[in-house]
Amino acid sequence: MSAERWAIVEIMGHRVRAGRVSEVTQFGVVMCRIEIPTPDGEGIDHVEDYGGGSIFAIAETTKEKVLERYRQYTPTYAQLARENPTIGEFDDVDDDPEFIACSSCAKALLEDDTTELEGRIFCNACAEQERATATG
Repeated sequence: MSAERWAIVEIMGHRVRAGRVSEVTQFGVVMCRIEIPTPDGEGIDHVEDYGGGSIFAIAETTKEKVLERYRQYTPTYAQLARENPTIGEFDDVDDDPEFIACSSCAKALLEDDTTELEGRIFCNACAEQERATATG
């Protein structure tokens, strides 16, 4: 049995994912499976599979560094409330704002902090990267 492998994976040179990586076969093709952990590290938030041709770089790391990356970049509700003071002003659960995830980095965003490009929602930083990639 092989040891767990943790890595930061760059896909197509502009999307970055970090998690436990392994090789899987899907539809007769060997792919890189990335298990994205929950921020507390106790479970798997979701799984993404990528073909070898779409992988730009892989940097092996530790589970602790992967979790630190997600804690740093995945805001909690309390962090969002500090950054957006109006969040705490809602009395009724039904009035709470909807959070939208960036299509590239999955950061939680309020609708006012998003940019739509070709039907996909991005944070401002990822939108700039998408525009730069599109213009060559």
